[in-house]
Amino acid sequence: MFFVFALIFTQKPTYAYKLSKKTIIPDVSFEVATRQNGMESVDNGIYIFSIRCGLGDCSILKLSLNECLPDSDGEKGFILSFDRYSNKTQWLKVVSATKDSMEMEIYQFTHKNHPAHINIKFIPKIPFSTELISFKATGFFDRNLRPLSKPNVSYVPIIGSSHLEKIDCPLKVPGFNQE
Repeated sequence: MFFVFALIFTQKPTYAYKLSKKTIIPDVSFEVATRQNGMESVDNGIYIFSIRCGLGDCSILKLSLNECLPDSDGEKGFILSFDRYSNKTQWLKVVSATKDSMEMEIYQFTHKNHPAHINIKFIPKIPFSTELISFKATGFFDRNLRPLSKPNVSYVPIIGSSHLEKIDCPLKVPGFNQE
């Protein structure tokens, strides 16, 4: 004799995952193009932040483009680089969150050293918030400024609608020597 049990779940749509009694992590999905604060053009770099949070998990990808620097041969170019941070791996921590804002702390080195901060405000929507109102990223380590005593940079959004941006620096492609 076989018994079949069927469970039917009904769930109201939510905009956030409750992390604790006080902290919720909103369900968000954003991409924002930025430049270094103090640089008026994107000639010194374009930095794209992709922020994804859902069901209590958060991750950030920072993609760096057009950082034009001379290589060992003196030729200028940029190397595509990206950094990933996640609360699953404890490289990212949601410090505070409400239904329309979030503050995150990003650990750039081991042992939670050198924290950077991202603050965002957005329009809450179900199932994911996709519209940013404000974005601020501070305290990021810039490998290119390493000789300086404080190689920290802040990023601000590139204002305006989505558009094509001409990148004037060639991409240095990593080679693979097959012998």
